[in-house]
Parts: sequence; structure tokens; C-alpha cells
Amino acid sequence: LARYSESESKLGIRLRGTRLPVLVDRALRMASGKSPEFRCGEWIYPEIEKDRALQLARIFRLSLEN
Repeated sequence: LARYSESESKLGIRLRGTRLPVLVDRALRMASGKSPEFRCGEWIYPEIEKDRALQLARIFRLSLEN
């Protein structure tokens, strides 16, 4: 499950029992310039553009909620 807040440009990703592949995590960190926060079982990446969030959801076959 992935959530995107357009007003805050934040991408939240909830993966059960796993994390994102290292290269994907690093790409999101580089895109935002910040480390993600882990809150309530969800990795939250700040300052991610909507197009990048949509690409990630498509690649990993995640539903992207607003």
C-alpha cells in the first residue's frame, strides 16, 4: 500500500514484513534530499514529486491512495 499527499508532497509506503529494495530506497532519498521517517508501520518519504510516486506504485504494483 502506498499513500501520496499532494498538498505535502509526501509518499508513505507500508510493506508487510519487508522493506523497499536498497536501490529504490536510495533513489527516493536522493530525490527528496532527506531520510524517510518510520511512523505507524509506514515509511514516509518527504518532498517526492507525484510522477515519481506514480512510477514507484506502477513498478511494485501498489495501489496509490491520496
